[in-house]
This record gives sequence, C-alpha cells and structure tokens, in this order.
Amino acid sequence: MKCTDIMVKDDFLSIEKYKNVNKSDVKAIAFTGSPGRHPYEEDKFVLILNPLSDNTEFIEFNKSDIVYIEELPTISSKNKGSVSIKIVWIKEGAIAVKMTPFVIAKTSTIYD
Repeated sequence: MKCTDIMVKDDFLSIEKYKNVNKSDVKAIAFTGSPGRHPYEEDKFVLILNPLSDNTEFIEFNKSDIVYIEELPTISSKNKGSVSIKIVWIKEGAIAVKMTPFVIAKTSTIYD
C-alpha cells in the first residue's frame, strides 16, 4: 500500500515530508489523536485520544518509537476551539503508557 503524503519525524515538532512511503515495509501500529508535548520529559510525547470528548484517554510514547506521522484535517468545536489530529505510527513492540483520567469518589455519590 503506497501513501503519497506521509510525514516522518526526527524531532517531534519538526516534520519532514516524504513521498511514496510504503507502509508494508515497516512493522508499526497506528494511533489516532492529538499529539502534545510531554509535561516534563523531552524524549516523550502524549497522544490525546478523542480530544474533544468529555471522556478521553492519553497515551505516553517515546519519541524514538515514532516511525512516521500522517496529518489529518484539523477538527473544530464551537466551544473548545480547533485541534490538530494525526495518525502516529509507532514501531511494533514499543512500550507505551495508557492513562485514563477519572474522578475519585464513591460510586454511590456519582449516581445520586
């Protein structure tokens, strides 16, 4: 499967375009979301899944595990502004951390 506008990253914020990258040559898994800087580790980044949703998850990846990135159209919301969405291809076998934010409360108080 050939792609015509794949982005390959060295540094997380600088994207270089390469034409005709063959995805079948690389063992990588795709994750879709809004990438952002890691709050305190320069060698990592955070991908926010469903960034305009009230119920979202975050995945922390090492920048060195990025194989390539595809840009998708920016999405926007009336209340929350616009969000850059990307498909980030991570090398197979890499270690990542998935985080799910939640409210600390007794179940009975949430449903009352």
